[in-house]
Amino acid sequence: MSQRLLQSLALVVVLAWSSSALAQSGQRVVAPTDAQLELNAQGIEAIVEADFARAIRLFRASLDLGELNITYVNLGRSHQRAGDCKSAEQGFVRALEAPAIADPSPEAIAAVIARYRAELQASCPGELVITCAPAEMTVYIGDAQGVPCPQRASAHSQGSIVVRGELDEVQTSQRVEIAPMQTSRVHLVIEGSGAGSIVAIEPVLPAARGRGLAIVYLVAGAAIVVGGGIVDTVPESASNYRFDALDVVPVGMYTVGTGLIGWGVWELVK
Repeated sequence: MSQRLLQSLALVVVLAWSSSALAQSGQRVVAPTDAQLELNAQGIEAIVEADFARAIRLFRASLDLGELNITYVNLGRSHQRAGDCKSAEQGFVRALEAPAIADPSPEAIAAVIARYRAELQASCPGELVITCAPAEMTVYIGDAQGVPCPQRASAHSQGSIVVRGELDEVQTSQRVEIAPMQTSRVHLVIEGSGAGSIVAIEPVLPAARGRGLAIVYLVAGAAIVVGGGIVDTVPESASNYRFDALDVVPVGMYTVGTGLIGWGVWELVK
């Protein structure tokens, strides 16, 4: 029986005896049934054939007959080979709690699980959950093209990512660290308060800008017209009874001033 148990671990463990600190307290030692051993052996064959879905079904069928730490190890390893990191981690955790076989010992299996979990940490992506306020903003994750605010978590490799939101040419951004097999969260805010937000500045509306210019034109035009009237009443110009340079200046000022006044009126009524 011991030989068959070792066979069922052949692909998923390289036995290494660890210190007693790795032993899992509270694990009850049980003897597996022939049916459990047979299902485990078939599961190992499925792993060899890279048929991970079949391997998972076989190991679960074995667990239906009774929990064993060795079966959870094999199940977790199958999920790991299939790329399902979360399910793999769940299998390894259950293996440390389930009833144990006597050979290999719980200490040896715990050492192997520690190594497999280290592999998960090194190779598995993390998840990124993004929420947006308002939800209509466009989101850019790293160098990727903009997309509507994601409704689901997305997988990313370990490292730092800049997440940027944009709405009506107003932007906000946050840098987030992605950790393997962990969920990182980003909340993007525009036109509001909160970390990572940029408060939108109310733009000057064209109509308001037009009214301001109209007032400037009206005041400037009136001032020029008044100035022209003052120049036109200079004694040397008003009493010499001839058209000279002193007469040209006020005419020009009247022309410019009335033009500005007319432009200001047009800006107000357009």
